[in-house]
Formats: sequence, structure tokens, C-alpha cells
Amino acid sequence: LNSPSLPPRLRINADEAKAKKVAPGSVIRLKAWLMPPPSMAVPGAYDFAQVAWFQQLGGTGKALGEIQLVGDQGRPGWRSRLSGWIISWAA
Repeated sequence: LNSPSLPPRLRINADEAKAKKVAPGSVIRLKAWLMPPPSMAVPGAYDFAQVAWFQQLGGTGKALGEIQLVGDQGRPGWRSRLSGWIISWAA
């Protein structure tokens, strides 16, 4: 996905059990089924493709198989702290 016309990020859904070891900023390797963001189904409906463009999402998909950690998350940033707060609050 190194096309200059596509946004640089992907949104990939994964099973919670497979994604437990992944933290914000982690470098991962996985197999995924990818598709471009879907456009609106009928005129005037919600247009996810437009929203995805402004969120810099070039594609969406589903993780297939295991998720491998390639690198650690590095220096913790605000996303990591926020994720920790949400997880501790939800527990």
C-alpha cells in the first residue's frame, strides 16, 4: 500500500484473544484480508469512504491467523496512557 494516492493507515479488526499482546505503537506482522473503505450504500447514507479519507485510512480488513510482535512500542506516548486508563476503567 505504498501508493501516493492512498492514505497511509489501515484499520484491521482482530479477535480480542489474538490482539491482547498488542499495545498502541507496537510494530506487528499479520496476514489480513484487505479491502478499500466502502462507500455509501444508497444516496444520502453514511459514507465511510469519505470519513476514512479524512482519518487517513487507506483500507479496512480482518486479521487472519496469529499476530506477531516485531518490535516493542518504544517510548510510551499519550495513546498508550489513554489505552491503559480505558482498560483499567473497563475492568
